[in-house]
Amino acid sequence: MKKIALLLLLSVVLTACAAATPIGEGPVSEVSQETEIAKAVEGTIAAELSAAETEIPASTEANNEPAATVTDEPAPTNTSTSTLLPEPTETASPTPTVTALAFDPSSDYGSPTILDSFASDSNWVDGNGNLPNSSFLRMALGTSQMLVTGKPASFDTWWFTWPSAADQYLEMRVEVENCDGRQAYGFIVRGPANAADARGYIVNFSCNGEYRLRRLDDLSPYTFEDLVPWTNSDLINAGDDEVNILGIRFIGDIITIFANGEQLDEVVDATYSSGRFGLFVNAGPPGDFTYIINELSFWDLD
Repeated sequence: MKKIALLLLLSVVLTACAAATPIGEGPVSEVSQETEIAKAVEGTIAAELSAAETEIPASTEANNEPAATVTDEPAPTNTSTSTLLPEPTETASPTPTVTALAFDPSSDYGSPTILDSFASDSNWVDGNGNLPNSSFLRMALGTSQMLVTGKPASFDTWWFTWPSAADQYLEMRVEVENCDGRQAYGFIVRGPANAADARGYIVNFSCNGEYRLRRLDDLSPYTFEDLVPWTNSDLINAGDDEVNILGIRFIGDIITIFANGEQLDEVVDATYSSGRFGLFVNAGPPGDFTYIINELSFWDLD
């Protein structure tokens, strides 16, 4: 386990709320953690950052997190060759090729427990019926979509909704417009039952085509372990004006990450067995990063 003590000022803004849905109800909460220089909001904690950390810590509507060291590796050289075949004597009509997704959760699990197409914001509002709009995070309902904006540069920020489960599969279709570097989006899963604590598994995709799985253990001091450090994948569409489907599955202690219907990685970790999920954003330099969720699905596999 990797523990990071922060000398950055850590801001924790925690809001609990209830959201009514046809399935149940429970608290929604927001947390933020700064990755660069923390600014005091409502409570500060002094800690020390390791000099070995080269990445900027992140925020969740009140969190400080350092980033992992990345080693640039040369791109692999394509050594494949092609062979020219003789032309056929008869011209055949071309048959369209249909590529099916390697993993289709609806085929395996049936209809989702919750399918949020964002016709309303009822799964995400706080106890006063409002979406978050703070100095760290803004969420806004569009036309059948949710817009999630991280404001300060290099903060990990998340906002919990109410459903809680042990075994589960989560998937969301994300669209970006301006997307650069390690600005990132994703989920925090198996989080706390209320806003008095902060922990869970954070899976996120970055704008440069990387993914990471981090286990958050505490905020004070900020303690985490990177179960999968930043890793590049051709399965993630990188850059501006792209769409990705991010999926994560928990079956017991097995955590599986998916990108666009293909398995990215699988990890075994039994630290947290159940909990709530939420949306994650890191505005990374230069800040003010927005991603758009067109659809979010949740399968309770318990």
